[in-house]
Amino acid sequence: MKEEMVDIVDERGKFLRKATRKKAKENCLLHRAARVIVTDKKGKFFVHKRSLSKDLYKGYWDLGVAETLRSGDSYESAAVRGLAEEFGIKSTDKELKHNFLFNLRNLLSKNNLIYKIYKYVYDGKIVFNPDEIQEVRLLTAAEVEKLMKEEDFTPTGQLSFRKFVEEVMQK
Repeated sequence: MKEEMVDIVDERGKFLRKATRKKAKENCLLHRAARVIVTDKKGKFFVHKRSLSKDLYKGYWDLGVAETLRSGDSYESAAVRGLAEEFGIKSTDKELKHNFLFNLRNLLSKNNLIYKIYKYVYDGKIVFNPDEIQEVRLLTAAEVEKLMKEEDFTPTGQLSFRKFVEEVMQK
């Protein structure tokens, strides 16, 4: 199987070179990812427990879906792919709302990312991929905060939730 290639970028997101995803993580090289924070129409958040087969944060809770951009991908195409692969949601990039960028440089030992965060409102059934996800819950913002305090929750999920509340919910 061919290794997944990602674009290594500078602080402004400008392309520098390609590398395997594995090399990008091993060497903490800056690359890009999209995260889609999925809510229902009442504003409750879909959170999920990561599969035990994941390479990072096995069995941790996480927020929405996150997808590393493959080489040549746009943030939007990665976001749409992540929704389909992890939650079984078929969407278009036109349905993605409230996007903003932030940098996770040196926050995590294995990830060095520029994230673009999207909001996606969805009231349908989540048909999650068991290779990616063990369980899905629909929680209020207060319940997400409580879950983050009481159980293992990915650092990127926590930071994304807090940035989302700051950037989207408080405006």
